[in-house]
Parts: sequence; structure tokens; C-alpha cells
Amino acid sequence: MKHTPTPWKKRIRLGGVNPSAKSVFISAQEGRKVAQLTEDADGNHYERNIHAIAEAWENADLICRSVNSHDQLVEACTEALDIINSYSHIPAIKTACYKLQAAIEAAKGE
Repeated sequence: MKHTPTPWKKRIRLGGVNPSAKSVFISAQEGRKVAQLTEDADGNHYERNIHAIAEAWENADLICRSVNSHDQLVEACTEALDIINSYSHIPAIKTACYKLQAAIEAAKGE
């Protein structure tokens, strides 16, 4: 199964049925909702706390930037690893290669 196509965008909705309600959500390119952030780490519901809604907006921004750049970063790291692997006889570069390979595998979910 593949994830929803990128780019993802953050959106905020104010009002609706409840005029004081606020909602932060992430949508896909075609406008379909991918995720809705409902509360912060302390359990504050965004619709009732203006500080929590600001945090939700920043969290949505981080999620969107991470998802939207994921494939490009994995590709760049893979190419870099291929290039620097030929210098892995140097201890510091060998350590960097292990770290880069682990990061690539983690990003790919391997």
C-alpha cells in the first residue's frame, strides 16, 4: 500500500457549526483530508485553546515539510552514500556511511 500522493498542505478551519471551533488538518493535493490534529501533547483540544492551535499549525507544518521532502532526501542520501562509500577505508567516513545507511533504511521503513 502506498501513502497519499504529495504534496501535502496544512489548512486551518475556523467556525463551521460551532463558531468558536478551530481545526488544523493536512490535505492532499486534490484537497482530500489526510489527517486532522485534534489535541496537543498535553491533551489540550485545539478548538478550545488558542496556544494549542498555534502548536498544531507548527506541527502540521513540520509534518508537511517532512512528507513532501522525504523522497527527494532519500534519493539524495542514497546517491551521496554511493559516492562516499569508495572512501569508507577512512574511519570517519566509514562511520558516516553506517549512519547514512541506517538513516536511509529508517526513512524507507526497512
